[in-house]
Amino acid sequence: EKAALYFQGKDSPSPKKSQEDRDLLDLEEELNNYKIQARELQLENTDLRNELNAFDPSFFEEIEDLKHEHFQLTKRCSEYEETIRDLRGRG
Repeated sequence: EKAALYFQGKDSPSPKKSQEDRDLLDLEEELNNYKIQARELQLENTDLRNELNAFDPSFFEEIEDLKHEHFQLTKRCSEYEETIRDLRGRG
């Protein structure tokens, strides 16, 4: 009867098959974890896109204008600082 079970694959598992089964279960668990993580990231991405949709293009244009203005004012401050150093050096 043991031989019949062996040929049907129902006898006690071999160590190699048992290790392969554990490896397969580990991989399936890892895959499921990645699927869960991917779904969470998709939901987060959707939320972030919805937040960005609240801003219209003029908002981003205003940000660019402010960045340019900041650059110009920083440049002007540097020029003023240089002028002050020059005037102090003369006195």
